[in-house]
Amino acid sequence: MKTKHYRQGDVLIMRVKTITKDNPMDRENGKVVLAHGEVTGHAHAIADSDVDQYSTPTAGVTHLEIRQA
Repeated sequence: MKTKHYRQGDVLIMRVKTITKDNPMDRENGKVVLAHGEVTGHAHAIADSDVDQYSTPTAGVTHLEIRQA
């Protein structure tokens, strides 16, 4: 599997082989929020219904499940 990384500001997204789905996270206003802006109040968020987010034991790390249609 070729490793790909995507970064915007404090958010880094990278592909992994497996994820932990034990602790699903709630959506905020229908969106998966990856990070909240500290100053402006904006959020890095995904509105797609085919994406879910799960918390992990590692602080600041979450897993995203992105399902393809």
